[in-house]
Amino acid sequence: MPVVLDFEAEVRRLLGLGDAGPEDPAWGRLEAVLGIAFPDDYKRFVDSVRPCRVNGKLYILQPGVRRWGLDAWVIATTEAFKNADWADLPEPIAAGPTGLIPCLSSDEGHVVFVRQDSSEVVVHVGDGDCPAYVMGFSEWMYRFLTSEDMLGENTAYDYSYDVAAGFPGSPSIEKLP
Repeated sequence: MPVVLDFEAEVRRLLGLGDAGPEDPAWGRLEAVLGIAFPDDYKRFVDSVRPCRVNGKLYILQPGVRRWGLDAWVIATTEAFKNADWADLPEPIAAGPTGLIPCLSSDEGHVVFVRQDSSEVVVHVGDGDCPAYVMGFSEWMYRFLTSEDMLGENTAYDYSYDVAAGFPGSPSIEKLP
């Protein structure tokens, strides 16, 4: 019988995070404004890391804060995708229980979306490519942290390069000011 990983626990272990505390009340306010619900594992992850950059690449924003705030970013990103010809996205943004919700971005312009029902992560690469990963947020983040191509083709993070360059060869979190 195959071993099933607790991806959320593995992400915490890889990043040296403790257990998530109580859910930030800002989530309820943001979800009410947007009329959607973010996946629970995504909310616990964000609450654990607060505004930061993971592996120098992924920007993780926090709801209810002014600087590095998720609220304004999600609203602006949702409007940008609704008002443009983003035909490569497989589903409407934030529409119904399976709609896509923008959740994070990368330093290279990727926009990562989660489904409200936690069934898929979709990455808008920006060149018309929009890979979909049939898995929840925690599994997607685990695979990103363990050097799989999770932002499209040939995007795996090369930890051996970091070790050769004198940087720590493991997943990292950089708190945003």
